Amino acid sequence: MAVTDERDDELLRDQPHGRKGRSGRLIGSGGMQYRRRGGGKSTLARNLRIAQRRPQVVLKITRYGHGGSKILAHVHYVQRHGKLAVEDENGEQIEDPRELRRRVKLWTEQAGATMAEPGAEVTHKRRVTAHFILDAGKGADREALRKSVRDFLGERFGKEGHEYLFARHDDTNQPHVHVVLNMMDRQGRRLHTSVAEVQSWREQFAEIAKANGIEVDASRAWERGKAPTRSRGLMKYGAPRPTRWTREQVRRGLAARKERLLSDAALASAQGDQRRANALKTKAVGLRMRTDDKLVQQAAAERRNALPGMPWEAARQRHTGQTAHHFRRLAASLEATTGDDPAQAKKKRAAAQLRTFARELQPAPTRSQRVAATLQQRRERPRDAEHEPER
Repeated sequence: MAVTDERDDELLRDQPHGRKGRSGRLIGSGGMQYRRRGGGKSTLARNLRIAQRRPQVVLKITRYGHGGSKILAHVHYVQRHGKLAVEDENGEQIEDPRELRRRVKLWTEQAGATMAEPGAEVTHKRRVTAHFILDAGKGADREALRKSVRDFLGERFGKEGHEYLFARHDDTNQPHVHVVLNMMDRQGRRLHTSVAEVQSWREQFAEIAKANGIEVDASRAWERGKAPTRSRGLMKYGAPRPTRWTREQVRRGLAARKERLLSDAALASAQGDQRRANALKTKAVGLRMRTDDKLVQQAAAERRNALPGMPWEAARQRHTGQTAHHFRRLAASLEATTGDDPAQAKKKRAAAQLRTFARELQPAPTRSQRVAATLQQRRERPRDAEHEPER
């Protein structure tokens, strides 16, 4: 039996997993913030699931519906333009387009917007519906996925009085379910879709999917050692100026500089200073593109300094290193415990999984490293003069 199941982790309850921080977050080793709710015993089981690299469930809000015609168009897309039947909160299969239009009109009027005809301009921007996708990975059983979605929607939204329509799409490489949810319940209360709220939906859907036999997880990307590719969440005062130039930036800069030199040369010639005009013209003609040399020099300087070019890239690498350190510390705490032989064997297997995950957790390459690798491949690639394109 796997030690990653929270219901069967009695052997792991006495392990130190961190301390409680502000807002109910759990602060793990190395100062990393992990599970926002729950105690230490659930955090270890969660980290073991992360180390097993289970498929991650997807619950993504793709858009919001503000008016009747737009909502109806999306319902027709979910229905594959009449090829599929959509299911509602009562389990009824709906294929009649008139019934779908009646429901969308009722939702729109309930929200206070207007039911515009197709092609009409909708001026009221109040959110009427939320459209989102549910996915449990490529290996998920299709019927188990449908049942999981039905149970999740009924448990999360049906009990609160929200109406919804959903349909499963099987015509892609990965089956998934589209949902159109009425954001206002029968009592007139509106649904709020904050980041924390959507994450709680995702975690609940993962729990229901596991109960239906689909082995998935719903951890956050930063818990798995991944950080945003840009500065959001990592840099407080916005992105700084880049430390290197792209080839197009160098080309535009040289063109602008050449134009300024020629303008100064024309002005000097008009003023009678022919010597200065000739010097400026010579300097303008001598400007050349040296993009590759500039990139090579900057990449070599960054490699010598062992620092990435962008601050958010440094934060990403630092975050990945701290996450790997946290998993190694957790594995060491498991290996240091004593007990009977079966319990110790389970803990050692769990520690081995955590160490393997920490060892394989590599920081994403920085932009300078990618540029250096590309230039190295370009230098090592043999050039055929017959097939060299004309410049």
